Amino acid sequence: MSKRAILFLVALCQTAWSFASERPDYSAYRGSFFIPYTADSSYEQHLKVRVRINGGPVVGMLLDTGSSVTLISQDLVADFDHAGPQGVTEIAESGQISRGTVSPLRIEFVDAKGEGSMVGQPAVSTVTGLVVSEIVCAPDAELAKACVAGRAADRVRRIGIGFGQPDGIALFNLPQINEGQLRAGFVLEPDGIRIGLTGNTAGTDFSLVKLEKPRVDGLKQNLWAYPQADLTVNVVDNDMPYLVHGRFLMDTGIRSMLAGITGAPRHGKIPNGTEVYITPRWIAGSGPQIRWIEGNGPAAPLARGHWTKIFEDVVTGWGDPFINTGIRPLINYRYLYDAEGGYWGLAPVIDAIQPAAVGPLQRDR
Repeated sequence: MSKRAILFLVALCQTAWSFASERPDYSAYRGSFFIPYTADSSYEQHLKVRVRINGGPVVGMLLDTGSSVTLISQDLVADFDHAGPQGVTEIAESGQISRGTVSPLRIEFVDAKGEGSMVGQPAVSTVTGLVVSEIVCAPDAELAKACVAGRAADRVRRIGIGFGQPDGIALFNLPQINEGQLRAGFVLEPDGIRIGLTGNTAGTDFSLVKLEKPRVDGLKQNLWAYPQADLTVNVVDNDMPYLVHGRFLMDTGIRSMLAGITGAPRHGKIPNGTEVYITPRWIAGSGPQIRWIEGNGPAAPLARGHWTKIFEDVVTGWGDPFINTGIRPLINYRYLYDAEGGYWGLAPVIDAIQPAAVGPLQRDR
């Protein structure tokens, strides 16, 4: 094998997998809410929707599949519980630590459009979140340069929509979900997010993974574990490829890809043009590969700031390899998460390979 720096993630075709054949039944549900992304959203940057929190100004909030908490700068909230307990959250890669007050938040999705049985209804969530006053930076973060310490001002605008307990996630605390009218789940579409799963919104074009319950003490706050894939990882300057079973996250909260492989040496960015492949453990054994071309050059026209880094230790503490793809692979897929039933899925975006714009999202340039 060449000593040239490469990282390939491919399916272990020889592995004997066993799969469940059941698919979730959404036929009892007749409604959903569609919320368009803001005009400056992009699968090369971030996905955002407009909200009003506690009667404050309308602001664009980042949708983060890698988090399960709502964070908002105190300057963007009209009122909050100043006597609430103090709290902190940290973005592990950048070391950005947000400090502030834990407070009830009333989140109005101002552009939400009710569909089916939800036509004409508002989409308003009540959840406990963190009203952020200041940011500090952990000195030992992997990507510490991405953190800027100081007053929060209007810099913190994040809604976690990941695998955490539903009572902490704004999308799953609409009264229509709590009353059983909507299925607790969402689909990230090319031009917006759809809250509530139905037979139409989560149709047969989706390939699905059945998620596990977390088994690690430190992750008991999570409702479901990350999806799984069997991977071959050819690590930089290593003649023997890693044949591993790992977990992965398609994370809309970060742009870069991060790979944590037990026993792997530390290496930096992999070269432009490197092809990357991940094959999940799909129900019934078939579904799309997650693949993209790494880098910022002509062969892979990414926005600046995209890269892949590989670390010698796992990132999550699960005890097996972990891959965080970052946001960009989602340019090719619609993304489904069923928080009630424990399913995760992808459906190909038909025109994903075309250099065209769909809604506000700029596709491959």
